[in-house]
Amino acid sequence: MKATVTAHPVQGLIKYYGLLDSQMRLPFHDSISVCTAPLKTVTTFAFQKEKEIVIDGEIPDSQTISRIDSIVSEIKRLSGTEGEYKMVSQNNFFSNTGLGASSSGFAALTVAAAKAAGLDLSDKELSRIATRGTGSASRSLTGWFSRWRANIQEEFSHSFVIEDDLEMGMVAALVEPFESEHHNVHTGDLTFSLVECRLKLVHTFLYEMERAIKDHDIPRIGRLAERDSILVYALTTISEGAIVWRPDTLRVMAAVKALREEGAECSFNVDGGPSVYVNSYPEDVPLIEERIKELGINTVTLHVGERARFVEDHLF
Repeated sequence: MKATVTAHPVQGLIKYYGLLDSQMRLPFHDSISVCTAPLKTVTTFAFQKEKEIVIDGEIPDSQTISRIDSIVSEIKRLSGTEGEYKMVSQNNFFSNTGLGASSSGFAALTVAAAKAAGLDLSDKELSRIATRGTGSASRSLTGWFSRWRANIQEEFSHSFVIEDDLEMGMVAALVEPFESEHHNVHTGDLTFSLVECRLKLVHTFLYEMERAIKDHDIPRIGRLAERDSILVYALTTISEGAIVWRPDTLRVMAAVKALREEGAECSFNVDGGPSVYVNSYPEDVPLIEERIKELGINTVTLHVGERARFVEDHLF
């Protein structure tokens, strides 16, 4: 059986930092995100005699293949399926600028592989499997505003929807990285004092964010995400020496602060790369885009995306 699935990447609103188990990708604490449509990954999957993997027209690196194999191996174990597989995946956005391509990629893979194997799994079970690729894939799979639950036992670590009836204005300012090197922001030295401080505070951050989302308090969602992105960047930079913000990243942040002083309700947020999300009321999006484009930086207008879902147009 062949299956094709599309999924949206996520913007991390409260990010996770540190893993109890790096192989199973079990986090130290919960995390919350929102899916960012129309950015999407489309993946077609089928079992066959020989392995073929193509992502955006190219064969991926060995680390990515290993993570794909981890997901497929679990699907095969659950279904009793044998043999190899073919996977073709395409993104409609660049995958190295911090816009979460791995989240949508592994989410789409998990749902497509399960369908191809004849499995009928719940979102809870699918999101648990998707974390073998990357933790954020669990939230991409469930869609909208979702929370990934942390637990020391794999079967209880899964994602669920917090809110599916809130539209938030989002603009992605696309900042090019200086190099393609990837920094893993989830494997820092957990004995470091700033990390210990975050682990003490993050549960309050999570409560505040979930409350703001359920209350549809967009300004508060933005301010909480902005605070969290600064803290996580400080942790990553100091504990790992990973400097991913670029001059244009800072220029966008300065423009957002200037807009706020002028009365616009907007906040910035940065995930794992140099690009910047600007969160606001939907009606403020045109003004935000105009101001960022004046800096010579390209933008993409985003809206809240739904869960991973099946589509009819196969890639092979």
